[in-house]
Amino acid sequence: MLLAAGAGRRMGLPKALMCGRDGTSWLARSVHVLHNGGC
Repeated sequence: MLLAAGAGRRMGLPKALMCGRDGTSWLARSVHVLHNGGC
């Protein structure tokens, strides 16, 4: 998994539920980058 350890308490939500400015979740973005990188 690409996401760093921790619960994301400083962000207020679990990291997998966070979204970027464009509305894409961090989890979806991570999966997309890994897939495009050949994983």
